[in-house]
Amino acid sequence: MTIFVLRCHHSPEDKPIPNYLEKICKLAKKMFGIGCCCKRNTVLDLENDKMEKKGKIIDPVEAFEPELSWPEVTLILDKLFFKVYLSLMVTATTVVLLILVIHYYAQY
Repeated sequence: MTIFVLRCHHSPEDKPIPNYLEKICKLAKKMFGIGCCCKRNTVLDLENDKMEKKGKIIDPVEAFEPELSWPEVTLILDKLFFKVYLSLMVTATTVVLLILVIHYYAQY
């Protein structure tokens, strides 16, 4: 997991983020509240009723969905993997301790 996060961190900014990674990040943000404040580079043209993002005319609904960057993906994945690791360690520790306690009392 660490190697994957480091590879994401050192990806060039112009390399597009794969769809599966965007979906994982969006899911992690919704389920665990993981994320960060994302920059919005949206320009609203009130005279012509248009919205532009990076020079492209876009739908107003898309304008308020922040675009992910590699550092944000890295941060989200790092927090997600930490929570997964922590929950696995707590579960494994609890199971081992329960087995030890049950085995101890089963002997007497």
